[in-house]
Amino acid sequence: MLAATQGRVCSSCMGENMRKKKSVSFSTTALLATILLSGCTTAMRNKNLEKVAKDWSLVIRASQMIPVYPLTEDLQPGDVRLVSTPIEDQIKIYKKKGFIPLDQHFVRLYPDGYQAFYTNRYGISSTSIPPKNWQEEIGWSNAPSVAFPPYNFSVSTKTGLKLAIPIQGVPVALGLMNTGNASGSVLIDDAHTYGIDNFHMEKQVRDWAITNRARLQDYEPKPDNSNGKSYHFLRVITRVYVTGRVNISIRNDNTTDSNLAAGGGLDFGSPTNAKAYAETLEAFNELAKSSAPGANLSINTMSSRSITMSEPFDRPLVIGYLGFDLPILKGGRLGNLISTRAQLENISVIGSSSKPLETVYHRAALAHMNEALKKSKNEKKAVSIKNKLNEGAKEILPEAYEFTFYEPSDSGLTSTIVKGTVIPPRQDQFKQLLDYLSNAYDTIENIQSEKLHEQEPYQETLHLAQKALQEKSQQLQGTAALIRAVDYVFFGR
Repeated sequence: MLAATQGRVCSSCMGENMRKKKSVSFSTTALLATILLSGCTTAMRNKNLEKVAKDWSLVIRASQMIPVYPLTEDLQPGDVRLVSTPIEDQIKIYKKKGFIPLDQHFVRLYPDGYQAFYTNRYGISSTSIPPKNWQEEIGWSNAPSVAFPPYNFSVSTKTGLKLAIPIQGVPVALGLMNTGNASGSVLIDDAHTYGIDNFHMEKQVRDWAITNRARLQDYEPKPDNSNGKSYHFLRVITRVYVTGRVNISIRNDNTTDSNLAAGGGLDFGSPTNAKAYAETLEAFNELAKSSAPGANLSINTMSSRSITMSEPFDRPLVIGYLGFDLPILKGGRLGNLISTRAQLENISVIGSSSKPLETVYHRAALAHMNEALKKSKNEKKAVSIKNKLNEGAKEILPEAYEFTFYEPSDSGLTSTIVKGTVIPPRQDQFKQLLDYLSNAYDTIENIQSEKLHEQEPYQETLHLAQKALQEKSQQLQGTAALIRAVDYVFFGR
């Protein structure tokens, strides 16, 4: 339907259509032949339409969304894609092609919060699953509307198309006008949007991930050549934008009075010649449809100087989307939410204020989990899990303190454990690691509460404690042993 066309409007198709349209006058037929035969040459000049994907995507990106190419009806919020390409390479592909292919469709989830999100508006009820209610029941006119500005483009025999678009009407119109210099605009019309908020969609994805963790473990981080790790991501669609029609307006910048006199363009004459105008317009509409198979083109007005066309789609098609990415961590866990658009366009964003294991509440929960393992009735399984936790903690815990531990006292802050103090191995090394994280967290809180973060030696200690807390927390939360322990203690699995 939207495949790029080279605009071939040649003599063979012209002759067939003209035989079907006998009511058109001989002079009009001759003029059609002149223009359409020349249109074959125009088509050859427009081979740069192979740029269509990138240029169209740049238009969509200008509207602050991620382009979909080719346009499709089958994309909706709740679609989860597996992304295997490293983000650095994704950015390169995005810049080069203008879009990211929508491959590896991992799972389709159906958001359960539409009714609350839209508060029963737009024909959404408790039994509605968009977009089905608009596709099959009440029509897309009831969906939330969205408007786009017109996008301008130009064509030159010297520079080629400055904007290529996946709309078949444009090259057809250029061929009909027999011009190598034209300008115009494209308006995305009959457009709608719908989606769901990140909070509810993320919760639904995480709930799904818990029950499918074994499946996600196949996509754990892998070492890369830069001594770091490459991550798989789950790309979650939260909002889509659809269009039902595209309007095209093209002006022939080459048309002059001398050009018309030489028969190089189409002139319908005065408004009193309405019948001839209508017959010729009808003939051109038939010709345009047969010359662009699969398209549903309609020429609204036409002269040697300009053409206006519309290209409606049988059903609205998705042109862009918004969403978020979730990195897959060790053990099949999901990391923190990242904006897809921010990732692809390499936009700096403000991160979350704290990591999951860097808060006192999460560490308290882990301490509770550790005690619960000791009291478990299933002693054999609990001991196995506890041993694995200690083995994992042994690999994470440093041999000596990487920061100085400061505690409050009557005289301010006192260093009770200095940097470089050896950490003696204990039997319960998981508890020892939790204590180490707690000391780092308390040191940060104490220095900041006393407003000593800009003074030496507290400034350096603060930096070292923050680094130790972040690195050790991330290492711990990525261990399979911790995931197994959480599942056993808190979820009974």
